[in-house]
Amino acid sequence: MQKLPVFRESVQSADTLGQAHTCVSDADVNRALAEFNKCVLECAQCIEMHVPCGQLRRKTSWFDHECVLERRKVRGLLRKVRKVSSPEIRHEYQVARREYKRLLKRKKSEYNGALKDSLVKSVDNQVDFLEKFK
Repeated sequence: MQKLPVFRESVQSADTLGQAHTCVSDADVNRALAEFNKCVLECAQCIEMHVPCGQLRRKTSWFDHECVLERRKVRGLLRKVRKVSSPEIRHEYQVARREYKRLLKRKKSEYNGALKDSLVKSVDNQVDFLEKFK
């Protein structure tokens, strides 16, 4: 709720709404819609609601670059399977998917083990413990 005044200020700014209003008076509906979309995106970025395409990240800390590369490989093989549908490519996809799942399981368990160890080590200091616990 802290960002609500910032959002209101952004929406009420003369730059964004003024441009959309002039477009409507010119009867150019497509341009007005584009200006309105631009206004909404600017307001959303102002209050950090909008993340541009391609910049979405997994919220988990254990999902690293190695996982990303393996996921791309598996997705590429899946696309091949859907196009070609040969038994060799299907088997290759199944093996790659199995390896990808094992990688994710290993990364997650390593991360959770490291987090558990750091929590155990920081039990003596309450401030560090609460920061890591969050």
